[in-house]
Amino acid sequence: EGGGGGRGGGGGGGAAAEGSGAAVPGGYDDTYAPPTLSGRELTFQTRVLNPYLVCTLCMGYFSDASTIIECLHTFCRRCILAHFRDSSHCPTCNANLEPNPRDYVRPCGRTLHTPTTRPRHAHDTPT
Repeated sequence: EGGGGGRGGGGGGGAAAEGSGAAVPGGYDDTYAPPTLSGRELTFQTRVLNPYLVCTLCMGYFSDASTIIECLHTFCRRCILAHFRDSSHCPTCNANLEPNPRDYVRPCGRTLHTPTTRPRHAHDTPT
C-alpha cells in the first residue's frame, strides 16, 4: 500500500518515470500496481489519491483545507487567503468572486492529518 511520498504529490522518487518499473536508489520501485479487492477491503497505492489531496497553490498536502463554495475548488486556507490579497478570482477556474472573495471560502470540515491504518468498526470484530 505505500507510495504517497512527500510534498508535491508526485508520489514517485528519483529520475524514474511514473510506471517505468525502474528501481530507484534506496529500493523504491515505482511500478504501478492496480487496486485489489479482498472481501470488503480495497488496497491501492496512496499516490493515486495525491491529485485530490494536494493544494495547487503551494503543491503541498492540504493544511486546513478550505473550499470556494462557488466552484468547489479546494486549497490550503492560508494559501487561498493569500491569493485573495491580489485577486478576486478562483486560481483554478477564474470564477469571479467579487466583491469579497473571502465570503466564498468555507472549511472542508475534515482534513488529512496523518495517514493511519484503517479504523476498526464494531462489525469488523469476530463474534
